[in-house]
Amino acid sequence: MNSTIDLAVLHPTQIENDVVQACKIAYEYKLASVCVRPYDITLAKTCLCNTSKISTVVDFPHGNNTSNIRQAAAVRAIDDGANELDVVIQIGKFLRGLFPSVEADLKRIVRLVAPIPVKVIIETGYLNQTDILLSSTIAKEAGAAFVKSCTGFGPRGVTIEDVDIMTSVKDIQVKASGGIKTKEQAKAFIDKGCTRLGIGLNSILDIIC
Repeated sequence: MNSTIDLAVLHPTQIENDVVQACKIAYEYKLASVCVRPYDITLAKTCLCNTSKISTVVDFPHGNNTSNIRQAAAVRAIDDGANELDVVIQIGKFLRGLFPSVEADLKRIVRLVAPIPVKVIIETGYLNQTDILLSSTIAKEAGAAFVKSCTGFGPRGVTIEDVDIMTSVKDIQVKASGGIKTKEQAKAFIDKGCTRLGIGLNSILDIIC
């Protein structure tokens, strides 16, 4: 299970020591990546010395920026040393029904940073079942490597029902994230077909130890 985990250090109150601690845990337990704020990429790179992957977020947590800003942020994150990107979908545009615009935005980011994997965060707490299926399909059509459930800052965390819908879309991997606190929860999402899990620093040792 460890190799599926992105260890997130994204809360606004987390400080340098939290990033350092997360890097040590990721290295010791061979986690998939440490997911840090964009301004912490350099610190994580120094701590990890290329021993573990670094992922970061783009337009997090609300997906409110213009496409030009999102693209620039994605490129800068790669230049700074990120190995994977978790990109928030333009949620407001999606809910307004501007689906071609949402897909085009994601497609441009995916192409700009290729071959770096992009995980598209759809924030399932704002979506109904039809929306979850459609946004997951849009992520796939945009060329993303993963569709991801939640930021952890939305109205709720991930559910098994969310993942059932997301995994029904073929040819894209699923990352369950948001509110995973126990080993039992983590295993349940893996059993449902998730190939990546987002876990917070406060919960990680309860899950992997």
